[in-house]
Amino acid sequence: MYSNSPLREWKLRVNAAGADCDMLFIHVSIIMEDAMIEALHYGAGAYDIYEGGPRQFVDDRAFRGVAYQDATQRIWTFGNVTSAEAQQTKFCR
Repeated sequence: MYSNSPLREWKLRVNAAGADCDMLFIHVSIIMEDAMIEALHYGAGAYDIYEGGPRQFVDDRAFRGVAYQDATQRIWTFGNVTSAEAQQTKFCR
């Protein structure tokens, strides 16, 4: 959905991650700010590509949380995911 949206230039890459593949990991190819991450996470305003944003996607699919990483490698986490865990996570196949 995001690759066919106004946010396509951000080149979001989304993977399941974590020991039980129950974390959503989203990499954004641009530098983000806290307010941008929150708007993306909750699907606010122009960021409403998936109704309710990734937060709703995580709830709909029983992920325990989501981690975002921007072009500077900074990480933000929501739900039951720690920053340390997100930094060391492995993606699922």
